[in-house]
Amino acid sequence: MRAAFFRMNLQPCAGLVVAPLAWAANTQLSEMLPSVECRAGWPVLATVSLACVLASLGAALLSWSSIGRPPSAARQWSAFPLTLDFVGMLGTLSGAGFAFVLALQGLSSLMLTGCER
Repeated sequence: MRAAFFRMNLQPCAGLVVAPLAWAANTQLSEMLPSVECRAGWPVLATVSLACVLASLGAALLSWSSIGRPPSAARQWSAFPLTLDFVGMLGTLSGAGFAFVLALQGLSSLMLTGCER
């Protein structure tokens, strides 16, 4: 019961938590890894960005799957069950938006490598 309660209440928030964390990690790694990418000879930053895009889309999908669930025992214990749907929609949009931004960052790392200095 307790695990279902936490899953029901935390799953809608996945896009709101995971996607910004993936973006922050990608931004920091984009500042630290250009010299590594120049020496490696393969697009390290684009690979990191792709992994972050997939994490963000996965979180958006997880938030999307929480929308419109039929009432269950865990959902009945929630004080505001319709708020969970709103947070799920917000998490879905947030995850998709951050995935788009991460894809653009990955494309920019393909255009500008770390060897321009």
